[in-house]
Amino acid sequence: MEEVVMPYAFPQDLADEINAHLATGRYANEEDLIRDALEALRKSEELERFRDSVTQSREQADRGEAGPLDIGSVMEQVSKRLSSTG
Repeated sequence: MEEVVMPYAFPQDLADEINAHLATGRYANEEDLIRDALEALRKSEELERFRDSVTQSREQADRGEAGPLDIGSVMEQVSKRLSSTG
């Protein structure tokens, strides 16, 4: 993977938080910490999209717009999502 240099400066409060996380030994360096944080952000965004989808589906059902539920199809979709999010 090609590396791109991205110089950046953090406000003191963020720098302190980053250093505190690094001091735990869980992360070898800032790159590992940022990679983990971005993965958590991706998962959070995926969960938010899923919740929005559930809300929309419930609203459609409340309006009588929902069709019959195919539990096999639902379980297949859930399984695919779970396997793709690790």
